[in-house]
Amino acid sequence: MAAALRTPAVRRPLLAASALLRTRRNISSTNPPPPPHHTNPLASELLRLLSAAPSWTPDLAGAVSSSLSSAPASAADVVIPVLRALRNPSLAAPFFLVASSASSPHPLPADAYNAVLPFLSHDLAALEKVLEEMSVLGYGIPNPACADLVATLVRARRLDDAERAIGAMRRLKFRPAFSAYTVLIGALAEARRPERALELLRQMQEVGYEVGVPLFTTLVRALAREGRVEGALELVDEVKGSCLEPDIVLYNVCIDCFGKAGNLDMAWKFFHELKAQGLQPDDVSYTSMIWVLCKAGRLSEAEELFGQMEAERAVPCAYAYNTMIMGYGSAGQFEDAYKLLDQLKERGCIPSVVSFNSILTCLGKKRKVDEALTLFEAMKEDAKPNSSTYNIIIDMLCIAGKVEEAYKIRDEMEHAGLFPNLLTVNIMIDRFCKAKKLEEAYKIFETASQRGCNPDSVTYCSLIDGLGKKGQEFLHAWEERRWTQNLQRDEPSWMPA
Repeated sequence: MAAALRTPAVRRPLLAASALLRTRRNISSTNPPPPPHHTNPLASELLRLLSAAPSWTPDLAGAVSSSLSSAPASAADVVIPVLRALRNPSLAAPFFLVASSASSPHPLPADAYNAVLPFLSHDLAALEKVLEEMSVLGYGIPNPACADLVATLVRARRLDDAERAIGAMRRLKFRPAFSAYTVLIGALAEARRPERALELLRQMQEVGYEVGVPLFTTLVRALAREGRVEGALELVDEVKGSCLEPDIVLYNVCIDCFGKAGNLDMAWKFFHELKAQGLQPDDVSYTSMIWVLCKAGRLSEAEELFGQMEAERAVPCAYAYNTMIMGYGSAGQFEDAYKLLDQLKERGCIPSVVSFNSILTCLGKKRKVDEALTLFEAMKEDAKPNSSTYNIIIDMLCIAGKVEEAYKIRDEMEHAGLFPNLLTVNIMIDRFCKAKKLEEAYKIFETASQRGCNPDSVTYCSLIDGLGKKGQEFLHAWEERRWTQNLQRDEPSWMPA
């Protein structure tokens, strides 16, 4: 039998049938899917009305209400199919409210309410009304629907509306989803609104949720960043006083936040405490503490801690090296910074562009232009300069009044494929203005757009400040120019003389 199948006489019909099947599959896959067909005539009629309307109007409301009241089918039978097929989400809420009213005295099922919830981020007034109806009917809000609603508002940066939605749920005795709280708390913390985030955390505790260490850590970071050190400490103490165990992330946040707030002793306390709790400091722990010590001018302690870290590691931590290099550079100890670069090479690691940029930044602050240019040329053997590198060099050259050298570096930046960005333009304009080289500053301004860098408010403020009393005249002339698209610019006649 197997041999027979291998004969040409048998194979030809099989191959032909296979080719025909493939052809049919290809045809069916390339044809567009048929439009959705609703066996319910009322659903089809409602979708026709809604699809023809760009927005909700009294006439549309009347037509939908009339269709629902005159049709033999129940409103409950059409709400979910219509919502699933509806393409204009702004029509979902008003349609649902009309359908809910038309179904009286028989309420719509819970599934219908759950189906409309994802659409209600567009209309919070409708959301509150729908929630009120659900509360009266004894329906609950599914956790996924609640979480998705709040997440949608957060993604749209509508944090006040997200709070309002959770507030409406609480007022009507619903329990918002755990993830709805955590997403909004994280967004409020990121938006530097720690007080509101803390209130929501307390709400979570009130409704019976167990708040974990990661959420406390988010609030500690947010409070400390806003200078609310006491409030941050209270949260840390709350974690310690509960059944929760502080983790390495919380300790690292405390070291970083209190160090940035200038509270060196508190940062040290947390660093030693984490080891007392049996936790092993990681790269973030060491690096954060090293930078806090460098920032406080306590380089000997930073060196000692850096040495401890290096002794425990088989592979160097580039982040720690860069931090220590920056610490040496900030203190003007450039020889020690160069030694660290060499030490990094000796340990088999090529210094990154970040390492060189750290030293170049410090050299610029110390006005060591020639030394910076020497390092800039030397670094090309190990690391390719990036946009930040060129901007650092251009910045210090402009401050030093070395106009031609600054232009040369800018041109080199272009040749390297790193076209000057808006930051480059703003640096050059600001520095030239402060050096009273107004013609050079204006030249950069005039050619910025040609280089693909449209000036922003920082650009104009620098020019206005640099032009002094004539700055307002410049601003008015610029505003006039903005609105005159065909203004001839053969000569900058609108620039104050």
